[in-house]
Amino acid sequence: MEIPSNKVKLVVGPGGEKIKWIQRKSKCRVQHAKDEAELERGFGTGPALPIRLPTAPDAGPKTTKLLLFGNSDAVEAARALILEAIDNREQKQKQRQREYDRKREDKRAQRQLYHMRHALDYEALELPLGASKAEIKAAYRKLALKWHPDKNMDRREEAEKKFQDISKAYESLMSTDEDTKIEQLAHA
Repeated sequence: MEIPSNKVKLVVGPGGEKIKWIQRKSKCRVQHAKDEAELERGFGTGPALPIRLPTAPDAGPKTTKLLLFGNSDAVEAARALILEAIDNREQKQKQRQREYDRKREDKRAQRQLYHMRHALDYEALELPLGASKAEIKAAYRKLALKWHPDKNMDRREEAEKKFQDISKAYESLMSTDEDTKIEQLAHA
């Protein structure tokens, strides 16, 4: 049986536990077949090996041969378990990637909801959505000076209302509990 070389670790498992389990479960002996070059290198005998150039990308994936010893039922059971070991890892990796994508999308949606919830606050401070704390503070100070009721005696009622809106927006955006939440979402 031939499997991709990059999947051998999945079949062998940590400390060889997976391959031992496959052998016990299928009652079939599984052996990794080594090629001549690898055997010669391991024992240090034989002629010097020629320098091999890297294989061309169109050469296809490298495979490793596994020898299965036992009756036909045992061999088929071992083959099925080996294929399952390879496929399970791929499925787990795909599942992890889907889970990661879902979490990332959830955080993006939470960030967007936060910004939408505070859109009027950002608008009151004349800032774009998602402005930093420093930008919020600078915009608040600038607008508070501009719209302070004592500086706008000729249109005091309008200035008071605008000043209250600015203060409320500033407090809402600078609140600590939502601030920590948006900081966590921004770094996600």
